[in-house]
Amino acid sequence: MPARCASAELTHGRLIEVLAASRLTGPGVVRTVSQNLSDGSGRMAAMVSYQLVIDCAAPERMARFWAGALRYRVEPPPGGFDTWRDYWRSIGVPEDELGEGDGSDSIVDPEGYGPRIWFQQVPEGKVVKNRFHLDVKVGGKREDVPLETRKARVDAEVERLAQAGATIVRLLSQPGVDHYAVAMADPEGNEFDVV
Repeated sequence: MPARCASAELTHGRLIEVLAASRLTGPGVVRTVSQNLSDGSGRMAAMVSYQLVIDCAAPERMARFWAGALRYRVEPPPGGFDTWRDYWRSIGVPEDELGEGDGSDSIVDPEGYGPRIWFQQVPEGKVVKNRFHLDVKVGGKREDVPLETRKARVDAEVERLAQAGATIVRLLSQPGVDHYAVAMADPEGNEFDVV
């Protein structure tokens, strides 16, 4: 389980030391971005959290795809509402902007460590290559897992995601290089890599 800041008195350097000493590394360790807002004393004054926002045409479809891909879950509506559609109506979102279905448009990490991901409906489609992409890491660390095992894990995940609606874009592998990944595209054409 990730280390948590018990006090605003914890310095950024000390947080890094604690994480390094605990040998916690990789995704899920620190899901907030520390921001030093002090007067230069080196103490952390605040932790800033974030959500990832992905523009798309069909938020519900994207939420369901990415929940499966990342092993997240579709975020339930706020308390007191049966559906997200009910919630959006309650805050004045016009009916013609709600799309179809129950209005589910976000996913969350069931363990609570990963960022919330919101799929924002926009009128325009994707027209250029992504400047930002996700790596779905399933193969294992190079130093711990042989290349053939990593390949098998990546290929199995690629097959699972293809069945869920992703498409294979290209193989990311070269002879003699200890790396194997597959570039894919989600149902709306946003590229990501399975590594």
